[in-house]
Amino acid sequence: MRLFLTKFLIFALSLLVVMALIEGFARFASIPKISNHNISAKAQGLVPQIDKNTFLIIGDSRLEWGIKPLNVKKQLNVENIKVINLAFPESNGIDILEYLTKHNIYPKAILMGYTSNYGRYTNHNLDILKYSFIRKIHAELKYFIGQTFYFNDQSFLNFLNGKEQYFKSHDYDEWGGVNVSEYGDYRKRMELQEKMYKEWKDSFSPGKLENYCRKVNQLVTQLKEHKTKMLGIYLPVSAPIFDYEKQENQSWQRINYDRFYDLSHYTYSSQPKAPDSIYFYEGSHLSHAYSYIFSDTLGKMINRELFPDGH
Repeated sequence: MRLFLTKFLIFALSLLVVMALIEGFARFASIPKISNHNISAKAQGLVPQIDKNTFLIIGDSRLEWGIKPLNVKKQLNVENIKVINLAFPESNGIDILEYLTKHNIYPKAILMGYTSNYGRYTNHNLDILKYSFIRKIHAELKYFIGQTFYFNDQSFLNFLNGKEQYFKSHDYDEWGGVNVSEYGDYRKRMELQEKMYKEWKDSFSPGKLENYCRKVNQLVTQLKEHKTKMLGIYLPVSAPIFDYEKQENQSWQRINYDRFYDLSHYTYSSQPKAPDSIYFYEGSHLSHAYSYIFSDTLGKMINRELFPDGH
């Protein structure tokens, strides 16, 4: 037993030394650090807060980056309403809708993102997660470690292999909105987006999109029966990216939304003429500065929809 404990102690100390050496070298060499999405801690903090006075935003990272909850709330101008952004990368929101219907939670309104690629997303199993204060603290601690230390991600290995890092920072607000920065300039970031969307276009599955629309329509109908206002939105996107995802882009009509906002070409049709880099971060997501302006405009649109006769 003593021999086992001695070997275990030596192993543990050796591991700590290796980790310390990696940390020290990485910081001394100023190796770029990967920034991670805070999916688990964000969900643990916000899902339990959804109630009948919630205006809920769900969908993929375009909505997560592009819609600022506090700006929308300011335009709604209703004291007791909460605006919660539960959009996530590669999410179409079905898991959140299933969680709500399973637990008989019916928000005042839900704004759902849409593109023809929503059929390919696999979501983050938020419908089956358990939510508690302890789990929230655990998720926040895990995220802090991942954001702070090199031994917990691929930053060091990517550096050794000559692979460029992608995400540089994630700055979350308290209601789920986020500003994300990436390494590289606009042209470089746009190239990466075009490569990804070309791959998605080549592997597009009409069947997956049809299954998505059918499932969402069932959930939307159930939520509407309990007086939840169901809204859909196609966020603004640059023309080159839209060309990659325009196949079956009208399939949202298969979903029984109360209102659908097709704003895919909004920056071209309703905004001052300017380079795409003014409105978009890399062609797909709205730029940091414009996302606040757009959120104010969107908030006014939502206000007219939810409160047509005023408050």
